[in-house]
Amino acid sequence: MGTRGRRDERRQPAVGRRRTAPRGAAARAVAPLERSLLHTVTLCLVAAGAVMVYSASSAEFAISAGDPAFFLKRYVGFGVVGLLVLFVASRCGLVVARRTAPLALLAALALCVAVLVPGIGVSVNGARRWIGAGFLQFQPSEFLKLALVLYGAHLLARARPHERTLGGAALPFLIAVAVAGALVMAQPDMGTTLVICAAAGSLLFAAGVPLRQLVGALLVLALAATVLALAEPYRRARLTAFLDPSHDPTGAGFQTIQALIAIGSGGPFGVGLGESVQKVFYLPEAHTDMILAVIGEEIGLVGIVGLLALYLALVYCGLQVARRSRDEFTKLACAGITALIASQTALNFAAVLGLAPLTGVPLPLVSYGSSSLLTMLCGIGIVLDAAGRPAAAQRRPRLRVIEGAAARSGSVRPSRGERAAGRSGGGRSVGRRAGR
Repeated sequence: MGTRGRRDERRQPAVGRRRTAPRGAAARAVAPLERSLLHTVTLCLVAAGAVMVYSASSAEFAISAGDPAFFLKRYVGFGVVGLLVLFVASRCGLVVARRTAPLALLAALALCVAVLVPGIGVSVNGARRWIGAGFLQFQPSEFLKLALVLYGAHLLARARPHERTLGGAALPFLIAVAVAGALVMAQPDMGTTLVICAAAGSLLFAAGVPLRQLVGALLVLALAATVLALAEPYRRARLTAFLDPSHDPTGAGFQTIQALIAIGSGGPFGVGLGESVQKVFYLPEAHTDMILAVIGEEIGLVGIVGLLALYLALVYCGLQVARRSRDEFTKLACAGITALIASQTALNFAAVLGLAPLTGVPLPLVSYGSSSLLTMLCGIGIVLDAAGRPAAAQRRPRLRVIEGAAARSGSVRPSRGERAAGRSGGGRSVGRRAGR
């Protein structure tokens, strides 16, 4: 009798016992294939960036008796730091982002305000966008882009689906986007402002904001962008150069014309790595905003298409991780980071290929720029963290917490099957069997 009683006790489930994550499909990573592919694509883009930054900048330094590897050394140095940031973010990026998103946004806004203060902000080519000195200069607007996306994901994930409207839960996020846009435009940097607006719109779309509201906001944004573009003489000149570069071939249209000449000279397979002519005194900022033109001249159409394929693979991985994530913050954060990278890439491609006015937006992970490189690698690390987490671990365990609390208080209600068994006499028979 004692043996049978102990056997029956082992068969009955322990109420309130903490259950471990199930083994098998539910406990696996959200997107293991996408995680591996995202790792590979990121490393390929960073490696391509190191090669092309050296190719685009070495000739000019060699002619001026400088160090041909000057920008290469700095790119590699910041790249190593960025990969360390990516490694850390791929382990704990989601937890840190969820807890510090509002504080990160406030810090980024404060830094953007400090940029405008004389004596703190550093002015280069008429734009005041940097803080620091020498090779330790930092561009706060790059950090602001990522902070805004994470704040929007944090804010919208806490709201119910029917509350996610421009006049509801999304209103504080829109106010933050407007403040950030105003601070970036004051630097001035219209390209970064457009990237911020594109990423914010994509995040709102992923959160389920009604499409008619987004279309209305897009029309208002397009009108505001047109007014801002016509308000400043240099922006009007860029717009005119986009419509007709030959109107001012030695002025506003010079950079566009030289970029098109470089890409046209490359043909299908390019003139050879390191053999570009346009990068020497013809393409301003060849190692930053115009690095795609150097790629087109040296590697040709094959190089541009291959680079585009890498970016498309990166975007695919990010969207797949977002789609498979069950936690709402994780889903929105991955979608927003992916949209941020995609919009900046698309704007750079369009500007260099003559499909959009020049905006001064760098090509993610490939163009030289320490702030952009570190920020993008940090964002990709957060996506990698989401891709490597078990799907079951992303659920909010509200039911288990309630069951555990009820078990501790001794007020566990019987299930529907148990109540039916009790009404049919099953409870009495179990009691008789246990008493034997």
